Amino acid sequence: MLFDYIAGAYGSARCRLRNIIFNGVYVRGLQRSGTNFVTSLLSESGVRVLNDIDPLRQDYWHKHNRLHDKCYYPAMKPYTMHPFSDENVNQKTIFIYRDIEIWLPSITRWSKKCGWTDISTEKFRTDYEHYRQRMEHFKKNPLVHLLNFDNISSSLPSLSSFVSCEISDTDLQRIREKKIRHSPEFHERT
Repeated sequence: MLFDYIAGAYGSARCRLRNIIFNGVYVRGLQRSGTNFVTSLLSESGVRVLNDIDPLRQDYWHKHNRLHDKCYYPAMKPYTMHPFSDENVNQKTIFIYRDIEIWLPSITRWSKKCGWTDISTEKFRTDYEHYRQRMEHFKKNPLVHLLNFDNISSSLPSLSSFVSCEISDTDLQRIREKKIRHSPEFHERT
């Protein structure tokens, strides 16, 4: 095909061309779930990440916008939450999650750093469970890929297939050696 001939053996250039034609992917996940790491991995591999630069917090496509209409973080309450639904899935989207026992200590440390004083472990567990339930709802949607960040190495083949671009262990190791930017601290609006 002409596309294959033009893109030929150019590696990530082929991925970039394919992603320009097919519009790229969105990356979404709870705070401290690996969204910045996965965004960097995809971008470095030539995949166009559509929400690579965070839109406004209340924007529907913000990487940390909820899949449900519940909000347990007081700092986020001033924002309108736009729950993710089947009608909204018209673009490839990667939902990232972590095993709860790994995620809880990380989000707890982050909440203290951000000054979220009235969030209990139970509120985080509840938020996580709502997120996981909504993700399960999208499991069969061909435009959605669920990625357990804690198993990212073994998930590279399915991730590569989903984004139509080869992402190798070498790519993963290169990103692990870099300093990945974290989202800025998110404090309650005054």
